[in-house]
Amino acid sequence: MTLSIIQGGLAGAQDAPRTIRSKTPLTTPSRKATEFSPSRLLWARDHSMMTRSELAHAANVSVSALAGYEQGRTVPAPATQERLAEALGIQTHFFSLEELDEICPEAVSFRKASKTSKKHQRAARGDARMAVEIFHLLEKHFKLPSPQVPSLSGFTPTDAAELVREEWHLGDRPITDMMSLLESKGIRILSLDHRYTDVDAFCFTQDTTPYIFVSTAKSGERQRFDLAHELGHLVLHSDDDESTGSKEREKEAQDFASAFLMPASRIYTQNMRNAHIQRIIEAKAYWRVSAMAMAYRLHDLGLLGDWQYRTTAVELTKRGYRTGEPDGIIPERSQLLHKVFHALDKHLTIRDTANALGIQRDILRVYLRDLTIGII
Repeated sequence: MTLSIIQGGLAGAQDAPRTIRSKTPLTTPSRKATEFSPSRLLWARDHSMMTRSELAHAANVSVSALAGYEQGRTVPAPATQERLAEALGIQTHFFSLEELDEICPEAVSFRKASKTSKKHQRAARGDARMAVEIFHLLEKHFKLPSPQVPSLSGFTPTDAAELVREEWHLGDRPITDMMSLLESKGIRILSLDHRYTDVDAFCFTQDTTPYIFVSTAKSGERQRFDLAHELGHLVLHSDDDESTGSKEREKEAQDFASAFLMPASRIYTQNMRNAHIQRIIEAKAYWRVSAMAMAYRLHDLGLLGDWQYRTTAVELTKRGYRTGEPDGIIPERSQLLHKVFHALDKHLTIRDTANALGIQRDILRVYLRDLTIGII
């Protein structure tokens, strides 16, 4: 069985279709079972955002006993594992699957690390570990696109954006479907848990495979910009050992996203100097970006002066473009996940996939939230 994946949904051109092939019957992603996995207990507690004492109380165990389980010093009895699983909302056999892959804390890039609660950071890093688990499972049954994200550390954001566009044969036209483009280049995308209100999006790379978690609670325009922003981190900072969340890194990722989505070569041909509000709104619809991002780009390119940019931002705010995007685009969806979980004759079901992962269906649905339809 073969399946064509649209390569990025580019405006006017796209690469040759890539195929996904079903491989084997659905099985657990683990390569080796274990009696009890401390890393999975820690993951489940972080995902539930429970303190050790809260989980100990909910599972009717002592705090010291729970610490022993998490540190791998002791193994809980089967009855205790059942109580822990019930308290954490996961399936009991989750604990006996292989240890979860380690994700280096520095590998996960948070946009506002200093303003993100430690609880949410731990839970989000746990999601990164589960993302690797989910896609390991998918790769057992389907051929997914291989990573094709260049590493351009040391380049300016603008130069890097132009080089990526050139390497991916995008020209200087608007990108019709940003999410499908990134998926076609081997980037694995999942939905950010809506509980993390202080996390915009984040990315990381594990075993050369890039991952992005994106918020599906935002407008389609801002979601596209977030994807481009995280792509900027993957391109510019893949070899960067600097601590995450620095203002300089975030500014670089923002400038990359702006240049990637709105290439200067085309902007300069569109008569945008001293553009009035209505012209900016028309242009933002053409480029499929937010009105604020459009105004920022024009200012960055010197097409709007400082005073014009400030007054434009004030007027856009009055019209509701600061917190929303009136008459905005429909948020993009994952073509890859839609086909894997819905469109194929032998697609995966949420029930079987969740069982293989050892988690409840509701947890898996959070990772797929608003990225695909037809999930039951």
